[in-house]
Amino acid sequence: GPDPSDFDERYNPAVNWFLRHSRSLPDMASATSRLFLGVQIQCAQCHDHKTEKWTQNDFRQFAACYAKTYPTYVEKPQMLTQVVGVFRMELKDRLFAPPVKKYEQIFGSYADYIAPTPKVLDGPEVRTWGSRRQALADWVTKRENPWFAKAIVNRMWSHFMGYGFTK
Repeated sequence: GPDPSDFDERYNPAVNWFLRHSRSLPDMASATSRLFLGVQIQCAQCHDHKTEKWTQNDFRQFAACYAKTYPTYVEKPQMLTQVVGVFRMELKDRLFAPPVKKYEQIFGSYADYIAPTPKVLDGPEVRTWGSRRQALADWVTKRENPWFAKAIVNRMWSHFMGYGFTK
């Protein structure tokens, strides 16, 4: 079996979570807001809703927090076409978003999420230079964030008691 002594070096939850949702920036924004904030914003991806406060612009600005982050290989596998196997990857926060035309086939409507200024939900704009992802993580875990503590308590309650306070 695998050697547990180097587990921390081989397994990075942030990379695995990112890879799970990296095929679509809208999916990543929706998952982030739902899991870490307990806020459903995925409807705003397509339209402004009459009874919800989130607009398409809010959604695009939130998704833009991930526009300059993408995975890279730590050690390239011998054959990139190899389907079976484990590849070591890490996340890189780039100075610039990747070329839109190059990734449009992979990431869908990627261009919609590069142009907007990144901004957290009901909060400040995120810096455009440096790690937007780190700035988002800092805001998510700040004491001033009204949603994170409630979402995590609900998640833990659901884990231990079988269902959360809200669904």
